[in-house]
Amino acid sequence: MRSQAISIVISLFVAACTDQPVEPSPDLTETDVAVQMGVDYSFSRPSLSGLHADGYTFVARYLSNDPGKDLSKAEANAIIAADMSVVSNWEASSTDSLSGYNQGVDDAKTANAEAAADGAPGTRPIYFSVDFDAAESQQATINAYFDGVASVIGRSRTGAYGGYWVIKRLFDAGKIAWGWQTYAWSGGNWDSRAQVRQVQNDILGGCCDKDEAVATDFGQWGHGEGKTDAVQLAFQANTGDLWTTGTAGTKNWKLGMMDGTSPAICQLATGGFEVAFQANTTSLWTVGDGGDKDWSLGMMTGSSPSITCLPSGGYEVAFEANTTSLWTVGTAGDKNWSLGMMSGTSPAIAAIASGGYEVAFEANTTSLWTVGTAGDRDWNLGMMAGTSPAIAGLASGGFEVAFEANTTSLWTVGDAGDKDWKLGMYRGTNPSITALANGGFEAAFQANTTSLWKAGDDGNGALNLGMKIGTSPAGI
Repeated sequence: MRSQAISIVISLFVAACTDQPVEPSPDLTETDVAVQMGVDYSFSRPSLSGLHADGYTFVARYLSNDPGKDLSKAEANAIIAADMSVVSNWEASSTDSLSGYNQGVDDAKTANAEAAADGAPGTRPIYFSVDFDAAESQQATINAYFDGVASVIGRSRTGAYGGYWVIKRLFDAGKIAWGWQTYAWSGGNWDSRAQVRQVQNDILGGCCDKDEAVATDFGQWGHGEGKTDAVQLAFQANTGDLWTTGTAGTKNWKLGMMDGTSPAICQLATGGFEVAFQANTTSLWTVGDGGDKDWSLGMMTGSSPSITCLPSGGYEVAFEANTTSLWTVGTAGDKNWSLGMMSGTSPAIAAIASGGYEVAFEANTTSLWTVGTAGDRDWNLGMMAGTSPAIAGLASGGFEVAFEANTTSLWTVGDAGDKDWKLGMYRGTNPSITALANGGFEAAFQANTTSLWKAGDDGNGALNLGMKIGTSPAGI
């Protein structure tokens, strides 16, 4: 495969022409989050079916290097089979956090490895215990400990268990994204940012403590990995308007889309969804539970944006500006990357387990590029002109990209390995890629026979289903 030259162009500020702006829709009505009941326990092993029958929906379990106390893969599977979710918590010693930064690094490495061995997806948070009445004078050391944790698993996955004051100070200092507050050492106060509350000790005959989840996503995994079972679709109706439909309801947003473009949608960590699309003014718009906004940034006519929802909350959008430069905007920041894209193509964006995001796109040299939190790189691999890559954040960390090479062969590159699959794609189509919960990835594409194919860690081969010529599949 031929190498490609680096292509960097300096783009002007992108201001969309809005002669006939589309009108924003009315505000959405927020719905209350239903409180879920859960338990946590260490050396006890209560009946999982009994817990479920009593109305408990999640179990918080330990990581600590003590087999008698720790969650195992078999127990995790049993919890999930009992129709409950799992929450991961590290506690080898109640006062680990008083040992500072290096202890945080060591604990996070071990906790992350144990969580992965239990089957936890690499995007899910881990709570680290501050299981004592921490004084304000100890906070600097505790903060350093959580800096050490975040250096390993990312701030977006870093959580803390403790009383009100330590949880409040950690949130205020930006050291954690997740809070599990106990009623102990709290004086009746609750921090509204904490997703989980421990409300009672020694229930069910003394085997367990009682917890309440007060957020839709509280770090649980095993049942949707923190997402609800909601399914929501976004599409351009035959009237040209943006519509969404699914378990969150059906709505005509009465916002005109650019003909021939496609919207992108993601599920927010805090519940609900956000949609990105090119309006009929060529401006980028986002609408949904994360807010409605005309970004007043002009997109390349005929291109479509990509959106990813971040584990820590919010979202980030990638798109080709009307200058052909790659842009990203959202809660993780707005940036003109000053990198020229192949005109009319669309970038792909994915959240990564360590925090942040990574974008893949076809440069105006036809070379594959990736940029973002995990680093910027010209892969020096030629793409089929006019095509768009796909990217997935891996459960184990990092990312993997799938694309059609200029040989028409399917290629995948990234942290799971680089490979020419030597499988011919239908010229000018785009593959899809998705991360597998147990690690690895699977790609789907239209073969040059027009049949749907898959390739990756879940197996390779034709699915013996004919696709419409020139179209591209999508997968989750």
